[in-house]
Amino acid sequence: MMRRLLVLGSSCFAAVLVFVAQTSAHSYKWFLLYEPDIPESLR
Repeated sequence: MMRRLLVLGSSCFAAVLVFVAQTSAHSYKWFLLYEPDIPESLR
């Protein structure tokens, strides 16, 4: 019983970790692709 609980907990932790890593990488990619327009006064 304890071994099954440990396996379930570690697999859930790994799934959450992968989800967070994918979400962070996805938002970071959009941050790199976003280029705001430079105002005329700064050119």
